[in-house]
Amino acid sequence: MVNSIIQLPTLQDDLVVMSPLTQDDFSELWKLASNPEVWAQHPAKERATVEGFTKFFEASLHTRSSYAIRNKEGEMVGMSSYYEYDDYHNMVSIGFTFFGLEYWGKGYNPHVKQLMIDYAFDHLKVEHVIFHVDENNIRSQSALDKLGIKKINDIHTIKRDHTETHNVLFMKSKC
Repeated sequence: MVNSIIQLPTLQDDLVVMSPLTQDDFSELWKLASNPEVWAQHPAKERATVEGFTKFFEASLHTRSSYAIRNKEGEMVGMSSYYEYDDYHNMVSIGFTFFGLEYWGKGYNPHVKQLMIDYAFDHLKVEHVIFHVDENNIRSQSALDKLGIKKINDIHTIKRDHTETHNVLFMKSKC
């Protein structure tokens, strides 16, 4: 869990403004998340239901390590998080990211990932950033590959909430 380690600042560049997630972000994020296509390649397809998304949102809010992502015009475009901070191994994970369908292919994902990676290296002082991607989520795997983030393991099994997921691991190292 990251919440006691990371005090999230606002991150921004010429395309996005990322602010720490608040309860006030729920309605706008739910509008984006309610489209089942957003979750089509994700193992947690129940996030396209109000009950499933509420559970996901509340867990994300509780960690205090999640961002609401807006474009420069102030429109909500998605959400992302830090998790599994490991100071012993000097790494942190980035994920639980989604964007509204209408914002796909518009450059938001690379901007968000780069801002979060830079913050992890420069301020959290980690040497490695990890990404866990479901083995069936080809779209996210391709996006990380386009960013030059290297696949380090084909299948890694993670058990969460009494379910087992199979992930492809990607890693970006500082040097």
